[in-house]
Amino acid sequence: MDDRVLILAPRGRDAAIASDLLGRNDIVAYVCRDQMDLIAELAKGAGAVMLTEEALATEEVAPLAEWVAAQPNWADIQFVVLANGTRTPRTPRATQRLTDLGNVLLLERPLHAEAMLGAIRSALTARRRQYELRDVAVTLERAVLDRTSELRTARESLEIALEAAGMGSWDIDLTTGEIPAYAAARRDLWLSGGPTRLDHGNVP
Repeated sequence: MDDRVLILAPRGRDAAIASDLLGRNDIVAYVCRDQMDLIAELAKGAGAVMLTEEALATEEVAPLAEWVAAQPNWADIQFVVLANGTRTPRTPRATQRLTDLGNVLLLERPLHAEAMLGAIRSALTARRRQYELRDVAVTLERAVLDRTSELRTARESLEIALEAAGMGSWDIDLTTGEIPAYAAARRDLWLSGGPTRLDHGNVP
């Protein structure tokens, strides 16, 4: 997992201060120039994103929202957003921009350094768990595929052996009485005038 924290804060010294704080606490940070740079770096891999609310207001957020929507099913990267810190209610458009990012943790400014570090560490921990769950899912999927392939091979080998021996085999569906037979079994049953369906009363 790439555990970099991507920072987008185009105004003032927020980006420099945040990058320095994270670096002093052994967290790798990368300061993005703009939203397109952020998206390019996200494609390379990241553990979390920190951005200021004004960064969302200065650019059209649609490209970033599209990237968020296109994440794999197992992924849900967190955006730690540094809010404006004003008492004025957000406009519907500003609220929608935050909603479009999906997994958002909003931090009101001014904030303490420990609050920022705690939020980033939590975001990175959650991201690591996402990768761990992805790896478990991949392992299980491979195991299922391998087992399915083994069963298919065994079934095919059984059919070949039965055909070569002139024998047949069939299964009985206990709920319906249906007997889906192998080709040889169907042939033998037809030649002998045997049943292709069992009455439920005859099934143990």
